[in-house]
Amino acid sequence: MKSRLRTCIFIAGFLIPAILVPALAGCAKPIASSESPPSATAPQVTPGVPSPPVVNNPSPPQPVPAPEPAAEVGRVDVVFFHRTQQCHSCEYAETQVQKTLDENFADEMASGLVTSQSINMDEEASVAITEKYAAYSSQLFITTVKDDDEVTEEVLAFWDFIDDDQGFADLIINEVNQALASIG
Repeated sequence: MKSRLRTCIFIAGFLIPAILVPALAGCAKPIASSESPPSATAPQVTPGVPSPPVVNNPSPPQPVPAPEPAAEVGRVDVVFFHRTQQCHSCEYAETQVQKTLDENFADEMASGLVTSQSINMDEEASVAITEKYAAYSSQLFITTVKDDDEVTEEVLAFWDFIDDDQGFADLIINEVNQALASIG
């Protein structure tokens, strides 16, 4: 009986951290609360934290043409939040966001029309901006700023394009072009 109890304690002590640590570290793709996890060891969503919807079988969005420059222009802020310890998906997303912006919006970034930030939520200096965006995990936000108005949208679909370079780039290009059109 004691041997069986020790085995159960050992298994529970091993499985629980293996399941919870990646989810609590913010490096797991969010799972919608209405879905069942794909396996018993899949990361779980942190209780009390809203889960974004998961889109199955996504197709890359069609790029929206860049807007014509207007006389009175604001700016578009692209902000990616992450933790110090990142999984492959989080590292991929962070790298691809910056690469896509550098390759497709170099002029806009040079002029300040588009800005980009990668925020490590675990750093003390990031507390204010993390609270402003209510970030809790690896997340991507696009904020349009015009005059005194700021509109922030969370981009959830990036999770569906991990390791799909073209689909990921098309998504970011489309989202940034839509944001530019809304301020132009």
